[in-house]
Amino acid sequence: IDTAKNMLVSGCHTTQIPDDVVEIGCVAFASTEKLEEITIPDSVKKIEWNAFKYCKNLQHVRFPKHLEYIGEGAFGYCNGLKEITIPVSVTVIGDNAFHECYNLTDVYYGGNRSQWNAIEMGAGEALSGVKFHFSAVGCEHIPGKSEVVDEWGGNSCLDTKYQRVVTYCADCGSTIEEKHVPIPPKGH
Repeated sequence: IDTAKNMLVSGCHTTQIPDDVVEIGCVAFASTEKLEEITIPDSVKKIEWNAFKYCKNLQHVRFPKHLEYIGEGAFGYCNGLKEITIPVSVTVIGDNAFHECYNLTDVYYGGNRSQWNAIEMGAGEALSGVKFHFSAVGCEHIPGKSEVVDEWGGNSCLDTKYQRVVTYCADCGSTIEEKHVPIPPKGH
């Protein structure tokens, strides 16, 4: 630990990050293959470039609630990650911060879609194949896309068929309206 900067310079799979650390330095945990889980204390505001790169068995990361910066390649090639929760305080996600995290399927974000879009996102950021889950807290729910979720009825040409149509918020993605729409039978 660089005590002058309160920065963790190097760690291993058993490292407990002290509560006074404000920054995780570049390559601090890089290639630590036995690292499966890490809790980053709430004092940390910055995770530098390649800090956890090639931690291929890393499965769980608890980000601090006041984190502001995730550096370039910080979690690149962390194939054990399946989901992450990014706090609303993050303002920068560097180039390829989650590059080639092939098993990452879900990103939970503490803010809404507009706040996510305001994050300074580095080039080549590989979060394109994941499902985003936005917080609805404080959202004014702007109607977005509607889709038919399922259909039922209409077993004969005289029966009315129904569709369940769901409208999602364009900002947070939550369901804001659900209605059952009858589709009249087609006459002979």
